[in-house]
Amino acid sequence: MHLTSIEKAKSRLRSAKRAVSAMGATEDPNTIADNWVDFLTAWKGVYEQVKKASKTTPQEMQWFGGVSREKKTDPLLKYVFEARNDEEHGVGRSALPHDGLVKFPAKSYEVSIASMRFDPETREITLYGPDGKPVYDPVKLSGPGVTLDPITARDGRVIDPPESHLGESINPDVLSVATAALHYADKLVMVAEAMHTP
Repeated sequence: MHLTSIEKAKSRLRSAKRAVSAMGATEDPNTIADNWVDFLTAWKGVYEQVKKASKTTPQEMQWFGGVSREKKTDPLLKYVFEARNDEEHGVGRSALPHDGLVKFPAKSYEVSIASMRFDPETREITLYGPDGKPVYDPVKLSGPGVTLDPITARDGRVIDPPESHLGESINPDVLSVATAALHYADKLVMVAEAMHTP
């Protein structure tokens, strides 16, 4: 392993950690979205520096080949890489700040509504038909925040926000995705540093 590249990877990792910490320390949607972009840039820098560092021996190259394959198959890694590319080179945004959201159930038919009830604790609206039964799953209201959106990769594929990483379920919100990707980058740097032979 090239020690200089490992040191650069550690520097990028510190930047990524600062961005994730800043995301968790604020409720301002625009600040969260800005720090998400900073995180993506730093995270990609970690990956690129570890890639450069692992060109010294056949064992290092083989190890990084596995990392590269993982990037192509893991939903979280695919999303983070393509989100960074889209933020940097595309016209879309992967993290969209909003003042509030209404999430409707996925139904595509018309129904008669006789009444509705709002539950302030769950922030859900339940719609009832003439028979007194709910006609849909409750409609969920949320306050200001940031939503991860599907992104379009350079080859035209649409990549949804990840719901799993290395076989484990994750919440597809911005902070959970960034935290999981940060843990992955941290382990990547630790393994690369452990492989370094002075």
